[in-house]
Amino acid sequence: MGGARHPRLEHRIGGLEKADGRGGISYDPDNHDRMVRLRAAKIDGITVPDIEVDDPDGDAELLVLGWGSTYGPIGAGARRVRALGRKVAQAHLRT
Repeated sequence: MGGARHPRLEHRIGGLEKADGRGGISYDPDNHDRMVRLRAAKIDGITVPDIEVDDPDGDAELLVLGWGSTYGPIGAGARRVRALGRKVAQAHLRT
């Protein structure tokens, strides 16, 4: 496993903030400000579509939110719980 490693092939991951454009760890306040603004701009650029909520009576007390292959099992579970008289809605995220 040992051996020489080429410095340009190193990859760093983790929660520490990196220097913009270089990838090394940075504690610089100006870099931090820039990185916070870049992350905020990325979030602002995300389009969030309206989500359809299955709530037959419109008075659910619980929303079960799913995505991917959970659609069928959540729908079946919601129907079973509704049959028991509970007020439950379901929604499914799609990408």
